[in-house]
Amino acid sequence: MSPDRAVVAVDLLIWALGSMSVWWLRVLPAKFGVVWITIATPLAILSDWYPTSLVARPAPWLLGALVLAVLPVAVGLAEAKLRANGEAIYPTNREHVLDGHLLTNLAGALILIILVSVLHKFGAPFTDYLHDISWGKYFAPLLSFSALVAIVFVSFQQRDEGTEAVGEADATMNRKQRRKARQGLDPKVLVKTSLRNPNQIANVIWLTAVMAYGGRSAVYMLAFLHNQQRGGDPVELPWWMVPALIGILGFFFACAISKKLVIYITFLTATPVAITIEFAVLSLYASSPTQEAARLLLPLLSLGAFAAVVSVTLRRVDTDRRKPGPFGLAAALLCLAGYIALWVIW
Repeated sequence: MSPDRAVVAVDLLIWALGSMSVWWLRVLPAKFGVVWITIATPLAILSDWYPTSLVARPAPWLLGALVLAVLPVAVGLAEAKLRANGEAIYPTNREHVLDGHLLTNLAGALILIILVSVLHKFGAPFTDYLHDISWGKYFAPLLSFSALVAIVFVSFQQRDEGTEAVGEADATMNRKQRRKARQGLDPKVLVKTSLRNPNQIANVIWLTAVMAYGGRSAVYMLAFLHNQQRGGDPVELPWWMVPALIGILGFFFACAISKKLVIYITFLTATPVAITIEFAVLSLYASSPTQEAARLLLPLLSLGAFAAVVSVTLRRVDTDRRKPGPFGLAAALLCLAGYIALWVIW
C-alpha cells in the first residue's frame, strides 16, 4: 500500500470508528457528531492544514486562535440574553462563564501560542525543515482524530449534566429514568450541553482546532530537535524553554481541581503524555549543565507532583467525591520506574 493510500485508509478508519462511537456514546444530537467527523475527514486528506505561514508569520494565526477560544463564550452569552430559556442553556454566573469556560479556553490557546512561539524561535532552519519533510502527510488523520476526541469530550459533558439532573430530581423519578438521565440519554435533561446549542457547536470547533494544531506542533518540535541532534548541530537549550514547559504542564494540573469529571479525566489522561513530551524535548537539546539538570529534575518533579495530585484528588466515577487511595502510591511507583527506565535508555 502506497503512503498516500495508507493515509486515506487510516483517515477513513478513524471516520468509521468515530461515526460508530458517536452512536455508541449516544451523543445528542448524534447527527451533528457524525457530520462533524465527516467534514474533518476529507479536509484532513485533501488539504495542507498545517501551513508554513503558521510558523513563519504566526501573529494572524494566533489571533485567530484567541478568537476561536473566546467565540463559544460570546455565543453562549448571546444565547443567554436572546433565547427564552437562555439562562438555563448558558448560565451567566461567574463560576460558569469566567472560571469554568473562558479561562479554560484561554489556557488552551496559551498552550498553542507557546508551542508555535517555540517553533517560530527556531527561525529559518525550522521553516526550511518544514518545507523539506515528506512525512508530514502521515499526520493528516490527526485532524479527524481531534474531531472525534472533541465529540467524545461533549459526550462526557452530557453525562455530567445528566448526573447533575438526577441529583436535583424529585423522588418521583424511577430507577430507569434516573439511569437514562445520568447517562445523558434524555433530550429533556440536556439543556446546557446539547449540540443543538450554537455555543456548544462553537466549542467543538475550538476543541478540534486546538488539539489538531497543538498536537502537530508538538510532533514537529520533537522531529526538528531530533533532526538537528542527528545531524550534529543540536539546538542550545534557551532559558525560556523551561518556564514554557512548566506553563504547559500547569494547564493540565489545573484541570485536576475542576468539579467536572470530564475535565478531571483530561488531567488524568493528558498529563502523563505532556510529561513524556517534556522529557523528550529536554533530552534532544544540546548537552550542557543546564540541560542535564533540567532533563533530570523537571520530569521527575512533574511525575512526583502528578502522583501526589492523583492520590489526593482521585474520585469515584459515579460521584463528585474525592478520596485518597492506594492508586496514588501505585501511580507514583509506576511513574518513578518508567522515568528511571526512560532516563537510562535515553
